[in-house]
This record gives sequence, C-alpha cells and structure tokens, in this order.
Amino acid sequence: ATAVLSACGPENDMALADKLSGMVSANQSGQIPVLASLIRFFAEAGKPDKACSVYESNLQFLNTARAGQISQRRSLLDSRTERSLAGAARACGRDDLTQGLSDSFADTGKHIAMITTCAKKGNLDGAFSVFGALEAAHGELTQSLYNSVLDACVECRSLERAETWMQRMKKEGVADVVSYNTLIKSQLRADRHDRARNLMSEMKEAGCRPNHVTYNELVIALLRSERQNHQAQVWEVISEMQAESVKPNCVTCSILLKNLKANSNQKDVLRTMDLVNAMEE
Repeated sequence: ATAVLSACGPENDMALADKLSGMVSANQSGQIPVLASLIRFFAEAGKPDKACSVYESNLQFLNTARAGQISQRRSLLDSRTERSLAGAARACGRDDLTQGLSDSFADTGKHIAMITTCAKKGNLDGAFSVFGALEAAHGELTQSLYNSVLDACVECRSLERAETWMQRMKKEGVADVVSYNTLIKSQLRADRHDRARNLMSEMKEAGCRPNHVTYNELVIALLRSERQNHQAQVWEVISEMQAESVKPNCVTCSILLKNLKANSNQKDVLRTMDLVNAMEE
C-alpha cells in the first residue's frame, strides 16, 4: 500500500489513490495502518474532504467506541495521522471531527510529557507506571504513547526492556516505522549491527519500509565503528538505499562529507561528490 501511494508521486494520482481506498476496510485484519496512510496522503495532497471521508467510513465508529467496547477505546491513529486529519477537518469546516480529535490530543500529550520526564530522570519504572495507569483507566492508547515508552527504554539504556516492549507493540499491531527506527538506533549504539540488520528485515516483513532515518543511522554507525569491515560496508548500504528507492538526501551526504579526511581514498571522495550532485534537495 505504501508503494502504491508512493507511485502516486508528486502529481498526486487521485485515481490510483481512490482505487486503493476502495480496496481496504478497518474490518479487515491489518488494514488500519493503510487507512492511516490514505488519510495522510489525501490531507497532504490538498483533498481534505477525501481524508475525512476515509476516516468517517472506516475508523470513526471504532475510534469513538465507549462503554462495553473497552478494547476499542484506544485511538487507532498515530499522532502524525491525527494531526493530518485534524487539519483536514478544519479545512472542511468539520467542527465535530476537530473537537473530538482535540480532546484526544490533550490527554495523549499530557501522558507523553509525563513519560518523557520520567525517562529524562532515569525513572523507567515511573514511565511504565504512567502508561499502566492510563491503560487501567481504559484511556486512549495511541501509537505515540507506545513509542514514547519505547523511547524511555532507549533513553534509560535498557535494551532488554525495549525489546520486550517492542514484542508487545508488534503483537498489538501498533509498531510502526518510528518504533523500528528507535530500536534499530539503540541496537547500533550498542554495536549490535547484526541485530539492527535483522530488525530491518523484520520491518520489511511487517510492511514498514526502511526510510532515510533508518539508513542514515546505519551509515553513521558503520563510519563510527572501528572495525574495518564495517566501514567497508558503507557504500554497500548506499547502494541498498538506492535500490530501495530511498534516495540519499542532504543528511546522508553531510554524514559522508564529514567522514572525508586528507588521506581518504579518492574513490570515496568522487563517490561522495557524485551523491551531492545527484541530490534533489
């Protein structure tokens, strides 16, 4: 689905996006992330009415279910999609949708802030207790809340708990690209390159494509590594990016330029300058 929306390109092929929209439903297993992607696509393409329509037709009832349906009470949308939908609702003058989403933002933002504060103080148990209290009260558990707990595990340098938490996120279907990138970054910092690579394979299998953040973090880790074979793998990763249609961006080029020294291999210098010249930014 992500590939189809990417194929719509900057020209915003609405016919293709509409066709995809007609093929998915929240009643089908695993389709909610696809619907979220559609909402963002239509909102960013200047079609706020279509974004609202996708939400109303497929997700609104589930997202607002209350008594007797506790398991459905958590928000089905991540914070980025909620912001896109809220903007689309405002553009359409849909005050009814805007109000409901605003209430969700306020509650979610408060708990994320509490979790972040605990993490900065090194109080990982406190971060988990904030999430647990919200869960016990049947509050809305968004992807952003799950990711904030994962961030807290990484901030407190508890890889074991981060991996355990990620298993829960995958089981509950709330792990996204941000989740995988967070865990991959922590594995790379711990010099566990093989585990990071395995996670990249897992995220592909889960339908989450590695993006610029994923590959840039991998390049940084390889360049920082003291192992000669790791540094030799940098250009293999760049080739992999290009093969996956993730074009090296200004961040990628900056990382490579900073690594060049007076005694750098001429081939590395020329390759780096070719990437700079090929940038679209």
